[in-house]
Amino acid sequence: MEEQRICQKKGCPKKKAPQSIASFEDDRGSTCKTCKTCRDLDKNRRNRINVESEPDPKPKKSRSEAAKKQSLHYYGDTCPITGAMGPAVEGAHIVPKDENDTWQNIVPMSADIHREYDATHPLWSFDPNTKTTSSRPGYIKLSIVHSDKGNFEKCRIKDYNGEYEIREESLEFVWIAYRRFMNSEFPEVMIDDVS
Repeated sequence: MEEQRICQKKGCPKKKAPQSIASFEDDRGSTCKTCKTCRDLDKNRRNRINVESEPDPKPKKSRSEAAKKQSLHYYGDTCPITGAMGPAVEGAHIVPKDENDTWQNIVPMSADIHREYDATHPLWSFDPNTKTTSSRPGYIKLSIVHSDKGNFEKCRIKDYNGEYEIREESLEFVWIAYRRFMNSEFPEVMIDDVS
């Protein structure tokens, strides 16, 4: 029930003029009698305090970014196949990142061979059947297997036929990718670029 009175709230901006006063329950559960202006000011102040007390959401690095950084660290920011370093090297997922987004699933690769690895019809894969021990602790040596289909003569990976060191923890993902590579169906005839 509202009545016309002068608001008794300390600091009321309209303290001198009679206003409609109503009873309401504040945050602590006590009943107060104040004018609409003070109720609105209190409500705004409470909302502002709640917003200010919540921590600002800080942009988090995606798990993939942190995993790539860790993987690049293990490999010394170097592609184990080409030996490239610096901005030409990308963190390549062995199996798609939506299946596994950990550092064990990431190998640094030169951008060009990364594209050939991630292509719809991949041109190469690590071959886990060729696993040998490495002189570096925590690493194994693997050869790569090339596709016999597609436009292989124009790809860069054809120049690499040695053994390449990757982390032992990545072997599980290499097996998955290798099986997919060997079981995939490639088109028998690729249309060459018409020049």
